[in-house]
Amino acid sequence: MHKRTLTKQQKFGIIIASVAVILIYLVLGWTESNKYCHTITSNWGITVPNTYKEMVSMDSGASFHGDGIRYHVFYYKGVTNFSEDLKWAFNEGETLSHKTYSEASEEWLDAILVPAEKRPNYEKVAYIYKCQNDGSELILMWESGTSRLYIVESFQ
Repeated sequence: MHKRTLTKQQKFGIIIASVAVILIYLVLGWTESNKYCHTITSNWGITVPNTYKEMVSMDSGASFHGDGIRYHVFYYKGVTNFSEDLKWAFNEGETLSHKTYSEASEEWLDAILVPAEKRPNYEKVAYIYKCQNDGSELILMWESGTSRLYIVESFQ
């Protein structure tokens, strides 16, 4: 039986195809791992679905200690009922330094100059609030009518 060997062109083609597949895999993996939902999980222990389109991303800028304000708006296409695993409140509560979630959010969003049209409608959202020992705070707001998750963080 005659043994068939690959030509130099065929070997080169296989190498190029293999490198392309590896690069595509690395780029897709890097993009997925850098989604902000992973940061929320890491910082706050809250898992939100990663199937969103990021509509807004604003912050107070780089800081040596990582303090400052961060704001994100995620759009979940076709989702009207966000995670039932999370304990959503339909009434506002107090934060460490404010009487209501909306008051805290407004102060933080004012500080980073978020335009009014990019802010939540506080009358139509459900809330999750968390704080940490260092005084850092998180307010999640889910607006089912627009399928948007608003994330406001103040790091101390």
